[in-house]
Amino acid sequence: TIGNVCYCFSAGIGSVALMLASLFHGDEDRRSLHTVIKTMVFYAIVTVTVVTAIVLISAPALVGLFLKDDPEARGMAAAGLRLFSLSLTVSALNTAFKNYYQGVGLNRLTGVISVLQSFVFTALYAVILSRFLGTTGIWLGWVCGETTTLLFICAVVWIKNKKISVSAPAYSLLPNNFGAAEENCLDMTVRTVGEAVEAGEKAEDFCIRHGENVRDSRVIALCIEETANNIVDHGFSKDNRKDHTIEVRLMFRDGKRLIRIRDNCVNFDPVAYMELHNDDDPTLHIGVRLVMKMVKDANYICSLGLNNLTLVL
Repeated sequence: TIGNVCYCFSAGIGSVALMLASLFHGDEDRRSLHTVIKTMVFYAIVTVTVVTAIVLISAPALVGLFLKDDPEARGMAAAGLRLFSLSLTVSALNTAFKNYYQGVGLNRLTGVISVLQSFVFTALYAVILSRFLGTTGIWLGWVCGETTTLLFICAVVWIKNKKISVSAPAYSLLPNNFGAAEENCLDMTVRTVGEAVEAGEKAEDFCIRHGENVRDSRVIALCIEETANNIVDHGFSKDNRKDHTIEVRLMFRDGKRLIRIRDNCVNFDPVAYMELHNDDDPTLHIGVRLVMKMVKDANYICSLGLNNLTLVL
């Protein structure tokens, strides 16, 4: 029971890693995926180390919630709980990496890590160590099993990269051709209508420099400007937050022109909205209608309170 409470911290970190990895992998955003790895590792170590320290200190009191009338059993259980708690930080790292790899589509590796972490290594060490250390060996099975799982992940990364490395790019396990090159991406932040206009102008100049004709460049710029304007006009005023931002990314890859627009306003799905209002008066919803007519495909995802709209020109 105490273990399940402790595991909720690593499960939470892993769930966020899964959502963000899925989101950024869909955007083919290599740099953001590297940031996810750094962030999840930091919080797994810091947060769960604090949890471990609390369990180590309060083990007798926690055990006392369940074993009140047997001092001998209480002492054995407290010692076992302390040994078990030493596995929590490593377990959090394993869970974070496992969920990250699921988010970037490495499902086979995710499955292998799950089996090794949850059964194979832990059970193997428990069987072997219990022959020499008794019950203590079973408790140590968690520590050794989780540690060996993390070493397995490191080995996979090092073999894949053909070198020993602790960097986020190495542990991201992304193919060399993943995502667009930096020179083929334009990232902008919009907070006002004026900045939305500036973003459109920058996008048009970016497109022309990448060989687009003037007409197509203006269409792309108009998509960005119109969408950002709609968010500023209608999204910024829907709640009491004052720190609204719109992150715009324009990307050229494999002959495709993709626009990703992300904001932290109230949830709004323009794709579903237009499907619902497609038969309305053509003079209504002009901004959304205009953008949807200019794009080949549109996809909307809401994750962690962020609206994510991807437009394929």
